[in-house]
Amino acid sequence: ERLLQEHLPWGVSAVQAPSVWDEGYTGSGVKVCVIDSGIDADHADFVIGNLEGVNINNVAWYEDACGHGTHVSGTIAAKDDNKGVVGVAPDATIMTMRVFTGVNPSTGQC
Repeated sequence: ERLLQEHLPWGVSAVQAPSVWDEGYTGSGVKVCVIDSGIDADHADFVIGNLEGVNINNVAWYEDACGHGTHVSGTIAAKDDNKGVVGVAPDATIMTMRVFTGVNPSTGQC
């Protein structure tokens, strides 16, 4: 398996997250609720122990209907492991509430 070097997204740099990481603020002890399309809980950029969720409308929070919730959650808390991407607060816990169940047939969007 080829491992890629970790990527620091533009937005993470723009909010100056690395400077607060150096001060010890990495999101540890913080819980962020993402109300979206769910989350791909098996995605390599997440720490399983830092994911929680609530099933709404009988759909699993740990599955993503279209990828948007996973993207948003990764921007917030993708783990800092020298591969993939890193989020603004890599040690934060994500609380997922999946409210979008799939692609809207009339708009083609999630």
